[in-house]
Amino acid sequence: MSTVTDPIADLIARLRNGAQAQKVDMFVPYSRIKAEIVRILKEEGYISDYAIDTETAHPRIKITN
Repeated sequence: MSTVTDPIADLIARLRNGAQAQKVDMFVPYSRIKAEIVRILKEEGYISDYAIDTETAHPRIKITN
């Protein structure tokens, strides 16, 4: 199991990499701070939508570009 040292930088890197790869949907591990950042990104128009998926063993955020 890997541990992410900087989860916010990991979120931004995943968004950047997904956009460069022209991915429509991206998934990131859930945390309250990441959910708030993603909410603000949607509010400001940087992403189309997001959803918090709690059905899996490890909750995650689905981000739609």
